[in-house]
Amino acid sequence: MHCGLEIVLPNGELIRTGMGAMPDPSAKSSAGTPDEQPGNRCWQLFNYGFGPYHDGIFSQSNYGVVVKMGMWLMPNPGGYQPYLITFEKDDDLPKIVEIIRQLRAKKEYKDVNRPLTEEELVAIQKQLNLGRWNFYGALYGPEVIRNAGWEVIKGTFGKIEGSKFYWPEEGKKSPGVLDIRSKTLCGIPTTDELKWVDWLPNGAHLFFSPISEITGDAANHQYSITKKRVIEAGFDFIGTFTIGMREMHHIVCLVFDREDAVQREKMQKLIKVLITDCAAHGWGEYRAHLALMDQIADTYSFNNHSLLKLSETLKNAIDPNGILAPGKNGVWPSNYNKAEWRLL
Repeated sequence: MHCGLEIVLPNGELIRTGMGAMPDPSAKSSAGTPDEQPGNRCWQLFNYGFGPYHDGIFSQSNYGVVVKMGMWLMPNPGGYQPYLITFEKDDDLPKIVEIIRQLRAKKEYKDVNRPLTEEELVAIQKQLNLGRWNFYGALYGPEVIRNAGWEVIKGTFGKIEGSKFYWPEEGKKSPGVLDIRSKTLCGIPTTDELKWVDWLPNGAHLFFSPISEITGDAANHQYSITKKRVIEAGFDFIGTFTIGMREMHHIVCLVFDREDAVQREKMQKLIKVLITDCAAHGWGEYRAHLALMDQIADTYSFNNHSLLKLSETLKNAIDPNGILAPGKNGVWPSNYNKAEWRLL
């Protein structure tokens, strides 16, 4: 989690948010330029200061350049145990999501130019010793706490027929992707996670990432709609559900051959259709390729786009010349005609 930002505004002024707005009493006001002055000792301890809370408006925006950010590091919890649970059937998804919601709140492929068939997917599952759905997680804390948590996990997910449980330390052969995830789950970065882009030659990707409530029905509905569109466009469906405390990210990984003009055109049409389809069900994206930002911003249209109008008002006040990332997340300065700059 972050706490305390230092930001350069479009007019060149330097600000510090939260407690950082209070000078360090040990520093002389004339001691160098503002960026050279030490920060308040509580700057990285309390986000809000006296208020208002400004940090959020610099997230995914074009209001300023964040040059410093305080981060809260996770203390050693006393132990760590990554795990993998595999599920055999495609229609297990709603049951998996329902279980995760309850627990979370408590703290060789074929070379063909078409999507893989159901029979081919089942064969790949068996070859890789994976499930149709695969859930990765980790337990943190002393051994007694991890053991208790593991019993709850096995007891709940074990109710789904065909579920299998893996630890990377076990002698049995466990899927190699668990070894990769075990690193990321304890904060060790790895580029191995991105090898799915090599699913196609010259692989490139677009992410489609709608947000929804955490229910089995929502997961199944979203999966059905997005998979149908992906298959219709002639691509294989690759997707993952990331469960938050109260919401769910459905990250659809759209992989295409970047050197194939036909695939590029199909992918462009596909993602625009996905945005429209999901908006019709109240599912909005939280991130996007630059070329899609205007379309997505337009789906957040409550009360005649009142939120977008607020963002534009802030943009024009903070950056009247429109010099920082015009059009970022659909927010255009008033001195730009966005129709002339539209990418798609």
